Formats: sequence, C-alpha cells, structure tokens
Amino acid sequence: MTNNPLQLSTKIRRWLYIAVITAITILMLAWAGRGVSWELLVQSWQQARPEWLLGGLIIFLASYFVRAKRWGTLLGATRDPGSFGSRLSAIFVGFACNCVFPGRIGELVRALLLHRRSKVPLGASVGSIFTARLLDALVAFILLLGSLLVIAQSEETKLANLPLGSITVVLVGCCSIFLIAAWYPKMIARAVENICPKIGLSRWKSQIVSTVNGILAGLDVFKYPRRSLSAIIETFCIWGMMGVTFWFCAIAFGIISPGYIGSLFVQSVVALAIVVPSSPGYLGPFEAGVRFGLEVYPIAPGVIVAYAITLHLLMNASLTVIGLAIATRQGLSWQDLLAVKSSAAKSAANKSQTEKDQTEKSEAGKLPVTNIDPK
Repeated sequence: MTNNPLQLSTKIRRWLYIAVITAITILMLAWAGRGVSWELLVQSWQQARPEWLLGGLIIFLASYFVRAKRWGTLLGATRDPGSFGSRLSAIFVGFACNCVFPGRIGELVRALLLHRRSKVPLGASVGSIFTARLLDALVAFILLLGSLLVIAQSEETKLANLPLGSITVVLVGCCSIFLIAAWYPKMIARAVENICPKIGLSRWKSQIVSTVNGILAGLDVFKYPRRSLSAIIETFCIWGMMGVTFWFCAIAFGIISPGYIGSLFVQSVVALAIVVPSSPGYLGPFEAGVRFGLEVYPIAPGVIVAYAITLHLLMNASLTVIGLAIATRQGLSWQDLLAVKSSAAKSAANKSQTEKDQTEKSEAGKLPVTNIDPK
C-alpha cells in the first residue's frame, strides 16, 4: 500500500507549521520571562486590585459592541449588513475561536455565521473583515506614532532615538495604497490576474483572484467619505477603549508612570507583536509585546510579567466563555466550526467567478452594472 504524496506533503507542512509556532511561542515566552523574580511575581498577583481589573474587563467587552457597529458601517456601504445582534454574536464566537484555534480561523467563522444568519454575501463579509483589520492596523500605527511623540520627550523613558520620521512615511504610504485600491479595484484585480501566470502561480490563480476580489469589495466603504469617516471614528473608539483596559489593569498592579498615553503605546506594540504566527490566543507574542512596551519605564520585570499574564488571561477567558455560550445557544457544533475554512473558500470562489462573468458581460454591453449608493 503506497502513501499519497499529496497527503504526505500536507502532513509535513502541518507538522512543520506546528513546530514553528511552538518554537516561536516558547522563545517569546522565554524572552518575556527573563530575569523575573518569581517571589515578586506572586506578590504582584496578591496585591492586585480587583476593582480596577473589573473596570478594565467591562470596558474591554464594551469595545466589541463598537466593533459590531463598525462592521455594520463597513458592510452597509452597498448592502444590508444584517441585524446588530447577529453581527455581535458572530464577533464574539469568532474571537473565541481565535483564542482556541490556531491560524486566526475565527475571522472566517464570524464571516460564515453572519452569512448564515443574515444572508450577507460571504465574499462581502470576508472583505469587510479584512477592511476592519486594515483600519485596526492604521489606527494602531497612528496611536503608536502619537504616543511615541509624547513619551519620547519624557526623561523616564528610553525612546529618544527612535526614527519617528520613517514611521510617519510608512504610515502615509499605507494610507495611500488603501485609497488607490478602493478607487481602482478593477485595475488591481486585472493586474493580479495577469501577473499570476507570469510568476508561476497559474495553478492558484482563481484562489488568488478570489481573495483579492473579496478584499477589494471590502474597501468599497472608502468610496463614500461620510461612511469612511464613521468607520474611522469607530475604530479610534475601539482602540481608545482598549487603551483604557490596558490602563486600568496597569493601575491594578500599581503601574502608574505610563499613564493612559503609555498604555496606548503598549497596546500598539502588542498589536504589532501578535501579527507574528503563534499558538492560539497569541500566547507568547502578547506577553513579549507588553514586556517590550513597559521596559522603557523603570518597572520591575516581575510586575510587568504579572500584569501581562493577568491582562491576557482576562481577555482570552472572557471572550472564550462568552463565545462558547453564544455558540451553544445557537446550536453550533465543533464540526460546524472546523468546516468553516473549506466552506468559506468555496463560497468566495463561486462569488468571484460570478462577479467576473458579470463584469465580462457588462463590458460587452450585455449586462448593465448597477452602482449602489448607500444614500
């Protein structure tokens, strides 16, 4: 009996991925925990003030209501975004999946849940999530730059020599790329379709084009200034509330010197750190990001690590419990969640092919294209 080479290749890639993310997780946890006094770590937990932790948790969970509102803003540019309750439930289940499963599968889970409950096209749902992530990245960069400009002037920190000008250039460049992609989606889609065969990606051209079309569809919101402004304001609200969570939990551990601005800096560093592939729930990169962000202040490593572990546990545990409760109430099974990736890929591919056929017919004068104005 011979083994299928494709199956062997898939198994090798899976085990290689597991080995890599395990190594990254261990290395980052080791880096975050270096030089820690375990006695001080335990003492910090014993002296933590629960009322500040509770306040941080409440604001953290409230930020997900704003996320549901923003999702409606992004989707509502060209279609019915579904009910607020459907979006909120999908968000909690999706983020719970991110805490439990690797590979950020929760993004696809919440897109599929909204598609099933509110009949929102799957491609549009996935595209809007990608757009939300882009907004998150942009706002994180802006808050990082703004907080750096403030705390770099402080004599208590070690940030005086950071290249703030280079960071600004990168930020402006990213914003320009997003706007160009929003205004000229067909040009970019055709360019991707033409480039794929030239660089040896003909085999995966349909999947790549499907993914690009879904992303570009999510950028439709940037064509409408008023709706774009609403989405940007809502994103700043989300990150502002998250900053308050970091701040309140820091106060719970007696970490006072960073203040709210310093907390915005720390959360922006963490946002960049968790981009690194890691185990479910961003274990490792989260703690390393907090350690890196707070080491610019004269704070004991044991206190920093106690704060990082508690904050991470507070966030992941609350999301997992709420997401699991919602999934159970809606009758979702593990099979439903594990089948999301294949279902999403097939639906997105079908949507992409349909849109491509309609575009070709429209250009030939056989099918008019209707441009929907949210007004």
